[in-house]
Amino acid sequence: MVLACPMLMKSDTDMTQADSAAADEGVPVSVRIRERLKAARQRFHSNDNIADFIEPGELEQLLDEQRQQILILATLRETEMLPEAEAFAIEQTHGMTVMASEDAKEGPRAFLEKREPVFRGR
Repeated sequence: MVLACPMLMKSDTDMTQADSAAADEGVPVSVRIRERLKAARQRFHSNDNIADFIEPGELEQLLDEQRQQILILATLRETEMLPEAEAFAIEQTHGMTVMASEDAKEGPRAFLEKREPVFRGR
């Protein structure tokens, strides 16, 4: 599941590279790539080659997003038919990876600082 929030943006001619990076902060890399594909009117089905739309440094971020999604789905499938105590033990083991992520720390930090969290998908 990917969540994105609308943001006020300058016109393309007014946008500098720093502005662009600031606007993308907190937006999952998969969403940014998908938006580039849509803007170029390129299809992006499961077997399509989208390499031309992945910018330098984004591949590792994209792989991290996918690993996290796979871990969550695997945990759900692994625990769905188990007794609650066993399921909790497995979820706790997998959950430690998620809870050690930057995003897991950002939520409470933003709350304490009374600001909106900036999630980076890591």
